[in-house]
This record gives sequence, structure tokens and C-alpha cells, in this order.
Amino acid sequence: MFVICHDDTSEKKANDLIQKWRINEEKVDNPVRFCIVRNRIKSPFFENVVYDILDEKQEMWYGEDFLGIITYSADIKWIYKDITQIEWQEIRESMKKKSIDVLGLYPLDFVCANQSISYLHAATLFHGMNFYLAWCRILECLGYTKTQCTSHDVQAFFCNWWIGKPESFRRYIDFYKKVRHLIDTDHLVQKHIMHNAYYIGRETMTPEQIAEIFHGKKYFMLHPFILERLLPFFFILKEIYVFVTLALDSVLV
Repeated sequence: MFVICHDDTSEKKANDLIQKWRINEEKVDNPVRFCIVRNRIKSPFFENVVYDILDEKQEMWYGEDFLGIITYSADIKWIYKDITQIEWQEIRESMKKKSIDVLGLYPLDFVCANQSISYLHAATLFHGMNFYLAWCRILECLGYTKTQCTSHDVQAFFCNWWIGKPESFRRYIDFYKKVRHLIDTDHLVQKHIMHNAYYIGRETMTPEQIAEIFHGKKYFMLHPFILERLLPFFFILKEIYVFVTLALDSVLV
């Protein structure tokens, strides 16, 4: 299980979280191994950079049964139960028995005017029409149809909260690299993705720090928000067995 962090403060929180999980794992014969992945690169892709790191260090993880990614802030964001009490070894064994390829953690459902909407619709409402245009351009360049690009059949979960088989990670990393290449080279993708994402999080970052990452602009561009949503789209449309849940106990049933 890789725990993502980005600075000294978040690395300490990641270490604290891991120590609590290791106490739970001490009582089992085949404990889950935990490792901190610290992003030291100032990139507009933020936590998505973990896939570049995993690509470079494939020898660390490809022989494992499963691989997981979660953020240092999991104990704060998790609302279902005390995440420090989760026994990851039991989750891993249950995934084996049920032949689950990908386990999506922290799913979200979106509602507008009391009606359920797709996560692409929700992202467009949050981040503007340029999100939609960049999203469709990227995926159509990769061979997806407009119907697939705008599918309502995808349950939202994010790139930094999931567990999967090494083969699934490898397939997604290869897809991620193609997307990164398009963002770097396609002028239409760049035209849309450089726009303001209207993001109001990351209150700890100054406008100057934001500008250092986003090509001199003092606002967040769309890069991290598109990348973080591509993961479930990729797996579900590939018809890989994806189980998405916030209540991890349900995996054990």
C-alpha cells in the first residue's frame, strides 16, 4: 500500500497513519507492506505524478498480489469508519476470493436539481465547459467514441484512492502516459486544459506558489482534475471487474 504525500508535514501524517495500520497487521501471517511515496516535483498534475514514480520503479511492486494507493489525509477524509482500524490484509484476501481486479475507494455520487448526474456532468459544472472539451478531445484522440466519452455508466472514484492487481496498474500507467503525451503535444487539448478550473481548495497555497506550478497563472488549471477522473472511466469501459465502495466491510461479505 503506497501512501502519497508532498511535503514534510504530509509525510509525517503519512508515517503516523502507517504506524497505526502496522499495529493491525502485526497479528496476521502475511501482512500488507506500506510505503510512503513523496511527490517532490512541482507539477500541474499534482498527485497523478505518482504514476510516473511507479512506472520508474516497477520492480518494487509488479510481483505483488495487489497494489494500493491512498493519501496521507485518509484518516480525515474517510467518513464511513475509523480508517486506522481497517485490516488491509483481510481486504486483500477477499479481493482474491472474489476475483476483484480493481477496488475503488471513496466513491462519489453527484446530484443536480434532485436528479442523479454523471461524474462528467458534475465535473463540467464544477470546472467549466473547457473541462468537457478537453476531456472529450483527449479520449477521442485515443479512439473512444463520443458516446463512450460521455457515458453515464461510470461510478466515480479517484486516482489516489484505489487497490488493484499489478496488471491493472500497469495497464492504467500505460494509458496515463498516452494522456500525458497528448496534453503535452496536442494544441486543442492545450487550448482547453490551460483554462481556469475554478478550484477553491488548497487554501495553504499562495497565488505565487500556484503560479509557480501553473505556468505563471495564479489559478488552478484543469490538468489535475481531468487526470484524477480518468481512472474509473478507463477500467469500467475496459470491462474489468471493478468493485466500488466506501464501506470496505462490504468487500468482506
